[in-house]
Amino acid sequence: MEAAGYQPENIYVVDTSALEHALGYFEMLQQNGKNCIILPFTTWDELNDHKKEYGFRGKVSRSVIRRVLNLTAVNDPSVGLLNADFGLG
Repeated sequence: MEAAGYQPENIYVVDTSALEHALGYFEMLQQNGKNCIILPFTTWDELNDHKKEYGFRGKVSRSVIRRVLNLTAVNDPSVGLLNADFGLG
């Protein structure tokens, strides 16, 4: 997918609980690149923490991480990480 001229139908900023709702939820939101999925770094960190678990949450976390890494490796513009430092904390 080419980044220049990419116009997603929808842009979703998702949190950990949304992604861990169901296996395949990330793919459902993304719709093969029709929509753009933005993950805040906090969400990415939480997914990394949860991927070590043996249950459903761990399985979903590993699946989302694998999908995001594969898409970013090919510079797919339909996924991105958000570093939002609002000076909180």
